[in-house]
Amino acid sequence: MSTADEIRLQIAATQRAIQETRQANEQAVRDKAAAVERQLLRRELDQLQLDKRNEEFMLQHHRDQRDWIDQDLGGASLPDDDIARRPSMVTSDDAIAPRDKVEEEFKTSSVVAKAEFVWKIGQMSWLVEGLKHRDQDCLTSRALEVGGSEFLFQYSPAGGDEGTLAIWHAESTNGVIFRYRVFIRRKGGDFVQWGETGNVCMPNQDVDDTSFGPDVPDGSVALSQGIFGLSHKALLRSEWLEDDTLTVRFELEVRLPIVLDKIQEPLPVNVEIPSATMAADFLSLLDTERCSDVTILVDGETIKAHSQILCSRSEVFDRLLNGGMRESASKEIQIEDCSALTFKALLRFLYTDDFGCMNEAMQNQRCGDQSSSRCGDQAGSSVSSGHQVTWLQSVLAVSHKYALVRLQAWCEQKLCECIAVKEVCSILCQAHLYEAKQLANACLNYIRERHAAMIVTEEFGTLAKEWPEVMLKINLCIAGVAEASATPAILASQRRSSKRKRAE
Repeated sequence: MSTADEIRLQIAATQRAIQETRQANEQAVRDKAAAVERQLLRRELDQLQLDKRNEEFMLQHHRDQRDWIDQDLGGASLPDDDIARRPSMVTSDDAIAPRDKVEEEFKTSSVVAKAEFVWKIGQMSWLVEGLKHRDQDCLTSRALEVGGSEFLFQYSPAGGDEGTLAIWHAESTNGVIFRYRVFIRRKGGDFVQWGETGNVCMPNQDVDDTSFGPDVPDGSVALSQGIFGLSHKALLRSEWLEDDTLTVRFELEVRLPIVLDKIQEPLPVNVEIPSATMAADFLSLLDTERCSDVTILVDGETIKAHSQILCSRSEVFDRLLNGGMRESASKEIQIEDCSALTFKALLRFLYTDDFGCMNEAMQNQRCGDQSSSRCGDQAGSSVSSGHQVTWLQSVLAVSHKYALVRLQAWCEQKLCECIAVKEVCSILCQAHLYEAKQLANACLNYIRERHAAMIVTEEFGTLAKEWPEVMLKINLCIAGVAEASATPAILASQRRSSKRKRAE
């Protein structure tokens, strides 16, 4: 045994350890706050970099549109006599620039606008040099308006964050919902779809200057870059170019916005729906004994019930009434281990599946206990609590006997709320007997936290003799040893209990 001086030294060391841990906690809190601030700054920087990229793209986009307008390749004031025979759009200097030819077919329906855009990019082998000459990273088509949204199409030899061949959503009034498919024409053959059909559902969101496509990274997975997984150099040597020209077909389907003011709202209809009556109807059968075919004898009283309801609610009643036992022929069940009041409450639960009847019976039990004691009696509350625990234990026993899992769980919860120094030992023994593990764990934790107060009680003293297996569980819990690690001790205790029962 440690001396007083040794204990004082241990106290001083523990106090120092507490102070050091407290200081470490304070420093950890400060470090966490600094980490949060750094994270916020990183997100602010990410947003600024994204805004910078968007502004740079829009600057280039407007410059390209300016060039197209200057060359009469776009704009609202094209010459009327040149519209039908206007040449293909030139995207860079004629000497080295690829050319694209646009062929469009536009179809609409009541809810979906469809468009097909064929883009031919000529002189693909000169594309990289042509883009460098113009100090650009990608080739961009003219704008296409579908269903109130404006789309562009881009090809980037280097791929990157915006994909190799991408559909660029330039602007719309209020988000966008659309589908897209991308087809590449094989040399001397037909168009072949590249990638899966894309589905974009981003209504009421800012999706301007956002790219989509089969190899546009989605933020979670870095997709392989390149058309059919081919780099630009590999594409030049592939079957997807004919006469140094890449032919692409984009198919777009844009969901049109719904015009709310054209939708006639239905007139409100208020139909009063009656409340459910099944529980009340079944309870009426029990109370009036109508159509009853089973007699239950309990605590000197006779109760009429219905075999169909009992069998459907309890496997035990089903075996009694339909398993060839005496009760199946006589339709009479003798209950010997439960009071009439408790069993009546159990029957009402079986007929309604409602804990209201159990709470009412428990409240009546509590009121009856309190009426038997003086209002100023200090022991009155403990007496009431003790009788309430006894009633709950009887309900736990009968619910376990008739395999009423839901009712047994309710009893476990209510008994967990009633655990006290005087009752915890008896509750733990019953939890052990009926394999109520959650209730048993609650009792063990209670005893462990109040071990000094428990070991001096009479109830605790009888456990070692009457319930050695329960006492072993208490010792394991206090020692912090899991039951799985104490299998030899548990088996030995069970064998001893079996021998003692046989001797008795």
